[in-house]
Amino acid sequence: MRTSTSDRLRALIDAEARRAGFDAVAVTRPGAIPLAPARLAEFVADGFHGSMDWIAETIERRAEPSTLWPNVRSIIVLAMNYGPDRDPRDILAKRDRGAISVYAQNRDYHDVMKG
Repeated sequence: MRTSTSDRLRALIDAEARRAGFDAVAVTRPGAIPLAPARLAEFVADGFHGSMDWIAETIERRAEPSTLWPNVRSIIVLAMNYGPDRDPRDILAKRDRGAISVYAQNRDYHDVMKG
C-alpha cells in the first residue's frame, strides 16, 4: 500500500512532536470550531481572562488564525502534561497542610513548552 505525502508529513510531525516531549499532537483546519470566536469573545466579556489584558488586546488574531496567516490551511496543536505523577488533590484531605497549586510546583509551563 502506498503512503500519501500528507500521511508521511503527518507521521513526521507526530515523531518530531514526541521527540520534543509533547504528549499529544493533532492537525486540524482553520474554522474547525466555528463557535470558537464567539466563545472567546464571551470569555473575555465575562472577565475570565483576569489580569491577562493581552488576551483582550489580541482577541481578533486569536479568534481567527487567517488574520495572522492569510494562507493558513492547517493548524498543528500540541499538548504536554506537566502535572505531577500523583493526584494533586490528595493534599486537600490533609487539613493541617497548605496546598500549593500544581502550576507553581514545577518550572513555569511557558518555559517547559518553549524548551
